[in-house]
Amino acid sequence: MVGALLVSGVSSVWAGDEIPPYADRVIVRDYRGQGIQLARGAEMARFNYGSTVIVVLPKGMMLGDLPAELVVRMGQDLADPAR
Repeated sequence: MVGALLVSGVSSVWAGDEIPPYADRVIVRDYRGQGIQLARGAEMARFNYGSTVIVVLPKGMMLGDLPAELVVRMGQDLADPAR
């Protein structure tokens, strides 16, 4: 998971709002022992405002020439395995 500033809230796929919009206090939750399982690559949580993308590639695979401000859709190929 990553952290970010200036987000309105954070939601997980298993519990919904984890950090409610514009929260004014820290909320501590413990999900150990609740059997939460996710498939590899499945969505875990989301920022309700803002955007952060983490791209993890296998060794030797490079990103193609991507222009600034490129609109990217889920499932879109970004890497060129031939490079």
